Amino acid sequence: MNFYCPDYFAGLNVVPYHLHFITEDRKAGGHVLEFIIKYAELSVDYTSELRMILPDTEEFNSLNLTKRKEKL
Repeated sequence: MNFYCPDYFAGLNVVPYHLHFITEDRKAGGHVLEFIIKYAELSVDYTSELRMILPDTEEFNSLNLTKRKEKL
C-alpha cells in the first residue's frame, strides 16, 4: 500500500510517498524501505479525505515529539 502525501503533510506523514506491505496471510506487515519489482499489480484509489483519530489522553496530549523528530 502506498500513500502519496503533498509537501504540506510534512511533519504529519512521510512525503511524498509512504509505502507499506502486508503478507499474503495478513499476519505481518510494515514499512517498505527498499524494493526491486519482479512482478506487480497496481490499483489506484483517489481519496481526497484523510481522517485521523488520535488518543485523547493527557499522556498523548503532552508528548514532546522534538527529540523523536530529530531522529528522523
